[in-house]
Amino acid sequence: MEEQIAEPVRERPTIITPSLRQERRVPALRQDEPRARVPHLVELPLSFQKSIPDLMFNSHIYSTDPYASRVMINGHYLRLGDSFSGITVEEVTKDGVVLSKQGRTFRVGIVRDWMSPR
Repeated sequence: MEEQIAEPVRERPTIITPSLRQERRVPALRQDEPRARVPHLVELPLSFQKSIPDLMFNSHIYSTDPYASRVMINGHYLRLGDSFSGITVEEVTKDGVVLSKQGRTFRVGIVRDWMSPR
């Protein structure tokens, strides 16, 4: 009886193609335009402060390129324009983050977590 040897299975290589990430187009701030001061969250009315959930800063990476900056708040990894809990990241700064909610812009430093007054 003749012994049969099976041909080895030839696997095709898997080609991994990175998904294309849609770039966000945020209008650049012109250098010659004066920038309005963004109030700190504690400077805003108490009723607004109470509408902001506790903010736990897990990570903060600042870059002069706004698209390379990112922050992790409450376990959410966020970049410019991302939102969580109805709050939008407007800018990641050297000292913290500028956020907005319901059209109101405010800043929070990264040195301390924000605990909502209840």
